[in-house]
Amino acid sequence: MGFEVHIFKTADQRRAAGEEGVNFMSVISDEATADYSGKYDAALVVANVKGFAQEAAIRIKWSTPMAAEIPWYVTEVPTVFVSLNQPNHLIDVPMVKTAIHAHAATREAIRATVEKIQGLSEFQGTFNENVFCDSFDTRL
Repeated sequence: MGFEVHIFKTADQRRAAGEEGVNFMSVISDEATADYSGKYDAALVVANVKGFAQEAAIRIKWSTPMAAEIPWYVTEVPTVFVSLNQPNHLIDVPMVKTAIHAHAATREAIRATVEKIQGLSEFQGTFNENVFCDSFDTRL
């Protein structure tokens, strides 16, 4: 769609791709920089956390505590959070002001979500109060 995209990779993902000398601190150093807002116009955080139907509240497990992939930059860069499977992930990213539940991790659902974010088609439907996870900070 013409975007220049940077895909975040955890230390484990970087090591699996063959990078050497990568650890938690090197990832933080690469990603969590003061010029983050100068490097990026927007951020799209996508969670693809799967579980069984009876587990409607599976939490996001970040790569490490205080991981660089946690959207710490939301006040500096417009950020959209998309959950592909679980409708209740706002509890794990309450700082995000735009949260979308795409309902499925299929190409069609992802394409439709990106089109809606771009304003090429309208969002339809309504949210359920449960998305706020009964927590005050998800409504701030």
